[in-house]
Amino acid sequence: MTLTEKLYQRAYELGIDALSIIPVSCFSRLAHLLQRRENKLSPWAPQDLAKAVDPSLILPGAKSILCTAISYNNTVPHTSGLVGQVARFARVRDYHRVFSAKLQELGQYLENLTGAEFRVCVDTGPLFDREAAYLAGIGWYGKNNCIIVPRLGSWVFLGEMITTSDLTPSFGAPLPSRCGSCNRCIKACPTQALQPFGLDHTKCLSYLTQSKDYVSPKLWPLFGDSLYGCDRCQEVCPHNHDTPTNLHNEFIPTGVLAHPLNLAWLMELSTKGFTKHLGSTPMGWAGKSTLQRNGIILLANQGTKDAKLLIKKAAQSNSPLVRECAQDYLERV
Repeated sequence: MTLTEKLYQRAYELGIDALSIIPVSCFSRLAHLLQRRENKLSPWAPQDLAKAVDPSLILPGAKSILCTAISYNNTVPHTSGLVGQVARFARVRDYHRVFSAKLQELGQYLENLTGAEFRVCVDTGPLFDREAAYLAGIGWYGKNNCIIVPRLGSWVFLGEMITTSDLTPSFGAPLPSRCGSCNRCIKACPTQALQPFGLDHTKCLSYLTQSKDYVSPKLWPLFGDSLYGCDRCQEVCPHNHDTPTNLHNEFIPTGVLAHPLNLAWLMELSTKGFTKHLGSTPMGWAGKSTLQRNGIILLANQGTKDAKLLIKKAAQSNSPLVRECAQDYLERV
């Protein structure tokens, strides 16, 4: 087996669903796009643009990037009542830790074979994950700004491993968009944050539910029952229909996340309980106060007697964010 074949085999053994290799020199397109940008980058995006377009600044002597994807597609039964919906990416184990561990193991495997150095990047790293995946032919950019992977759809986590090993590139050209004239994702966006291949992150419901800042009451009705994250632009995408449910144990919802979250339970949740039940998920980063603030917004949207009682109790919270949100509502009803 060639070195590349060995890497592919080891990657699939580790539960990585897609892998492709690009040279570190292929980010000229991204450099050109960033130079033309007039708007400030999203807080989600890497902020060190020099490193984003020159991986040798991340790892001196870097020659190749292994671009990878793992499916997280999962479902939970729908229930009604005082519940909040959690986006699919957030109702599983924190992918930053899971994915990074897999790529660290793959990198160690390469180091043992060749002595090459490596550096792992998953979401919070200095690379633009979607651009790397696009350039590597992992998938194409959808109009919803997600990378859509053949067979897997956009229900994927993306990660990279930069290495000093000079590996043979896998693809000669990125995949062209297959969105055609479809605009379902744009029509489905509740806040009109989407435009074809563009996103206003200040309106994006996924961003708003993850933000730790104050949310204006005029935006509350747009939350609907979205407690954390938003999947609406992905749920309507034809390329996400009939995609396989992931088979990775780390990305199967368990415990309280096997169902929509009960809002009464959430509003009573202690810090210890939050750490126990939600701390190992992507919601752990946001913290209990952010999630309970979102809970108040969803309760306000319900407007039932039970919902109002829970908000009144939340007005006595030790968290300034939760308390302010609850008091805002009570002053308006």
